[in-house]
Amino acid sequence: MPRRILIIADQVDSPVGWGRYANDLINEFNHKGIEMDVICRNTAEHPIPVNNQLALLPDPLNFAANYLLWWYPLLKALTGHYKQLVACDVIHCFVESYAPFTQVLAWLLGKPYYITAHGSFGLKAFISPLYRIEQKCAYKHARRIICVSEYVKTSIEQHVSLKNLVVIPNGVGPDYFLPSPSNLREEMRVVGVGAVKRRKGFHCAIQAIGKLVQEFPGLQYHIIGDTSDRTYVASLKKIITELGLEHHVIFEGVLKDPAQLREQYWKANLFLLTPESSSYSFEGFGLVYLEANACGVPVVGMAGSGAVQAIKEGYNGLVAREGDIDDIAQKIKAVLSDKNLHTELSQQGVAWAAEHSWSNIAAQYLKEYQQTAHT
Repeated sequence: MPRRILIIADQVDSPVGWGRYANDLINEFNHKGIEMDVICRNTAEHPIPVNNQLALLPDPLNFAANYLLWWYPLLKALTGHYKQLVACDVIHCFVESYAPFTQVLAWLLGKPYYITAHGSFGLKAFISPLYRIEQKCAYKHARRIICVSEYVKTSIEQHVSLKNLVVIPNGVGPDYFLPSPSNLREEMRVVGVGAVKRRKGFHCAIQAIGKLVQEFPGLQYHIIGDTSDRTYVASLKKIITELGLEHHVIFEGVLKDPAQLREQYWKANLFLLTPESSSYSFEGFGLVYLEANACGVPVVGMAGSGAVQAIKEGYNGLVAREGDIDDIAQKIKAVLSDKNLHTELSQQGVAWAAEHSWSNIAAQYLKEYQQTAHT
């Protein structure tokens, strides 16, 4: 088992996406006695259990900086921090677009490296012929590409032939398993969590809600997430107006405090997120399904994405046919109208989330490091 890990990340204390993944895994590694250093874009605003945080990296969404100018942060890292970096046993890149930087850094330090592939950004570099070469090279020389779902693994295999792909799903933090106050639960409250962009499929979910409001007049869908994609948000508001859903769909915005997000799960009677997929844009896993399950909330998702790894059909939730609004509506209705089904999905969902606790998932990472560090 490695004693010290160098982590390449974007942010390490963000409440969403890459940042939440990094923060949760760092905390779990710390509980298991691992020392860590971090090279990132933004250092944590709150204390985290690492030896050093070096804010050297560009925005992970800036592909030109990450695939053409990776040498600049590399020089800064090696010039000022070589002694502390070379003390690591392994290097783990948590963000796909930092793969070229990680590969060369690992080569210069003489250390094995690993890359986590979360979803779309594991493939977006393949759109450009130049970036594709760098990404393939970084992938091929990694000890393991850790895919968060079989869907991500299959998607990568469609672009490059690799023998170092392995699936380790995302995990759920311990705070989501806190006992939920039963008096908060609202029977007709449905919640969806995620950045409000087309890939998340909120347009499908809203249309499905529209098919049910006559039968369930108190039904409300609360959408929690970043609404900075103005074009897409405007298209959703147009659907809401056309269907007369102004009092049934509520945008809550971003909740940076995990306790606030947890309370939203506790209030909900159903979690609904229906992501759509294309060649280079898809939901890699869907950690929010497991978070909802941990809070005792059944989930409804849609086929055709990594959500099917997070949802065990008929056990912790239901999966609708891809792009089928009527089927999404039927799945929502089934959970809301059948109390026995709701109770079963709720109880089994907590058990399913417990299988995906970060303690269990981090143990899989450490096992992978141990087995492959010298191959």
